[in-house]
Amino acid sequence: ILKHERLIQKDLESLDVIGFIACHLYCRLFGDTCSWCLSPASRPLMYVPVFFRWWTYWFKVELSIPREWVGKEVHLLWESDGEGMAWRDAQPVQGLTKEGEKNSYILTDSLRDAEPHSLIVYVEVACNGLFGAGKSSLIASSDSDKKFTLHKAELVVFSRDVHELLVDFEILVDMAKLLGQGNQRSFQMLYVANQMVNLLDVTDSCTFSVVGESQHTIHAMGHCLIDSAWLWPYKKSICKCARSWVNVVRMMEKNPEFTFVCSQAQQFEWVRNWYPGLYTQIEDYVEMVRSEQPFCIFWLPDTFGYSAQLPQLMHGCGIRWFLTQKLSWSLVNTFPHSTIFWEGIDGSQVLTHFPPGNSYDLKGQVEEVNKGRVNHSATLFGFGVGRGGRTQKMLDRLKRMSDTDGLPRSGVQMSTPDRFFSVLEKEKTQLFIWIELFLEPHNGTYTTQAQIKKGSRECDRILHDAEVLSSFVLTQKNTFQHPSIKLKHLWRLLLLNQFHDVLLGSCIQLVVEDAMRYYAEICSMGGLLIKDAIRSLFGELLPTGPETEESLLVLNTLPWERTEVISRTGAKTLGAIVLPI
Repeated sequence: ILKHERLIQKDLESLDVIGFIACHLYCRLFGDTCSWCLSPASRPLMYVPVFFRWWTYWFKVELSIPREWVGKEVHLLWESDGEGMAWRDAQPVQGLTKEGEKNSYILTDSLRDAEPHSLIVYVEVACNGLFGAGKSSLIASSDSDKKFTLHKAELVVFSRDVHELLVDFEILVDMAKLLGQGNQRSFQMLYVANQMVNLLDVTDSCTFSVVGESQHTIHAMGHCLIDSAWLWPYKKSICKCARSWVNVVRMMEKNPEFTFVCSQAQQFEWVRNWYPGLYTQIEDYVEMVRSEQPFCIFWLPDTFGYSAQLPQLMHGCGIRWFLTQKLSWSLVNTFPHSTIFWEGIDGSQVLTHFPPGNSYDLKGQVEEVNKGRVNHSATLFGFGVGRGGRTQKMLDRLKRMSDTDGLPRSGVQMSTPDRFFSVLEKEKTQLFIWIELFLEPHNGTYTTQAQIKKGSRECDRILHDAEVLSSFVLTQKNTFQHPSIKLKHLWRLLLLNQFHDVLLGSCIQLVVEDAMRYYAEICSMGGLLIKDAIRSLFGELLPTGPETEESLLVLNTLPWERTEVISRTGAKTLGAIVLPI
């Protein structure tokens, strides 16, 4: 290895899944196997959507675990096209999406005699890809000729020791690559990795030297960004949330130290309405880590830009901390810092952090966390857009990094947003103040769907007027029933349509149709609420006869005087309108 360090490193980096199969390491990841009961002639199984527009199939999987597997870890191995989720006892238990490294469901960590050895699992499979169902591009019509395949459905014994060895190997190779040729630690990593490949004895344990003296700390938080709508309609996002969050619950069951961050309240509402059993489990974990301090963080991983007025809006709402990611995507000018004070138009400042991993969709690899720009930085790890969030493999990588020579001594620790920003507050005297945050990749992002922006503005005005008038009536008549529940529902529909890929039209046609349907509902119901408020407030002044259509009531719902021209239909002759003062 002294003579051929570059060659050894190149060979180790090229040892992908295919390479490991050749040397029988990945093959040993699963031990004993019970294949599915379909005849060999029907494998792989093709399933075609009857009506292609987002069709869903359900598979009933009857399992019988052999008695000789007692004491072993047993998985249901499932590989199919599309997005899947396993159900057991009428509850979602595991997202199954092969693109997100999530293709198995753990039936038991260690099979016991007393456990049922025969059970039924249902697998729900959606006939669409992670990024929609377009024929040749992301935003395109559905592919009516598309076929989906169930590649594998097997009952297997999972070899945990092989899994641990594979994670160790990946960390060693990643570190050797990152530290560079000639580095002493890089040489040690290459040597150990080379020995692992040569020996290929999965029963051997791998040890590391004493950790280094760096004081940098990585605050790791599980994360799963799911666009509420983009290349799929709203209803598919509901399923994506369930598939991803049920995986989060399973991870927390096995890893008590694991923390997960989700900032999209609408998605919690979806899960509560459609998957109440799962939502109850989420509530239990939220209650365990609930902070007594008020949550004062603006969490915005994905956006199309940064308005200069945001700092003063945050400051006015009592928000002191801001986390975002997209600025690291700049095409020309790399942003020089990961933590700054962002100053707004009026001088308001918020403590701002950009996770140095350059993505909100990280995999927990060495190159994503070894960023020594400040003493503390965050890493958001987990597959997004419905690929199941974080995986056990990601968490195992981060555990290795927390006690690995060549990486920060304080290492990688599971953290929470408030804990992380509280630590950053202690370093704020060292930070730069930045005024303009310019996002290069989305420069000049307008819209291709003007009707959506028009609908958003019109519905905003309608709901504003309905709320102002209803509140004014309530101050005059205490018998008036304020429509707060209806207004909350309509406001939430409007805000849902303000999701960045919806409002700007960077979405498929199905989403546009959903948005316009919501706008129509807001206009209809909002208009009725305005009429009810006016009738309650000025009922005695409004005519009730045939002349009603000729009457005119002028109201100003804004807090300043207005002078405007009012147009109305009528006879083509001059006339005068007298407005009483």
